[in-house]
Amino acid sequence: MTNLSYAPLNYVEKFSLEERKLFNIKSKKYLAFVLKEERSLLKEISKNPQDFYRFAPKTIEKNGKKKTRNIEEPNFILKPIHRKIHILLSEIPAPDYLFSKKKSSCVLNAKAHVNCHGSTLNIDIENFFPSTSRIRVQQFFGYFLQYPRDVADFMADICTVNNHIPTGSPLSLMLAFWANKPMFDELNKLAVSRKIKMTIYVDDISFTGGAVNDSFKNKVTEIVNRYNHSINPDKVRFFGEKLRFINGIAISKVGLRPSNKLSKEIRSLKNIRDVQDANTLGGKLNYMNYIKAIDLTG
Repeated sequence: MTNLSYAPLNYVEKFSLEERKLFNIKSKKYLAFVLKEERSLLKEISKNPQDFYRFAPKTIEKNGKKKTRNIEEPNFILKPIHRKIHILLSEIPAPDYLFSKKKSSCVLNAKAHVNCHGSTLNIDIENFFPSTSRIRVQQFFGYFLQYPRDVADFMADICTVNNHIPTGSPLSLMLAFWANKPMFDELNKLAVSRKIKMTIYVDDISFTGGAVNDSFKNKVTEIVNRYNHSINPDKVRFFGEKLRFINGIAISKVGLRPSNKLSKEIRSLKNIRDVQDANTLGGKLNYMNYIKAIDLTG
């Protein structure tokens, strides 16, 4: 059986959980009070969560390849509730290795590897939200936030659909991290034991260090599989120390640089044809300037 421990043992003090509104909720009545919602509505959602979602396929094109994803979007009743839970989860101090949290970014994630020596390994957890099961969510509320079994079950029903974390909810990003924290902690423990830097941005995990090699990758894969996840084989990348890419950002001895792909996209948009092109160009230029600004910070 998978280790359910949310180590270290002093995590209540470490994460200042006693100060968090979502910690140690003992009843459904008090949960409704914390969320400022009617208990009857929460009960209705928990009994029939599918009735509070919009299900629609979405085709995404990336690198010339088309992929269809099933989007599970909470409706106008459930979405504000999920947004409240997301805000409350975001108040819990997350580990330093997580960069998809409040006041962080994918650029800061890449910058964390600038002064690291050795090779870099990038992996992607395949279908991260759909493969994060309802039982993982229930265990998070029960073990980590110390809810009684019935309240943890109740909260898991409100936060999931079809036995997993929804793909189109404002809650999904932070909840997926906390539900999978035991796995990420184990990966980080492995990395630290080999003097390797590990960072996470949503479902992208990057490792940099002298001991990063195929043997290390196999150990990482073993841990990920043990938690009923899988690594996307098409997104496994090794980089040497001279030039590496993390979240599409180039890292060299001189620091962070926008990728050639981003630079080409900006050049192609210089001949603005409509308002949409102008907005796209503005957004990409702002992103490029942000990368440069972060690179200049200490």
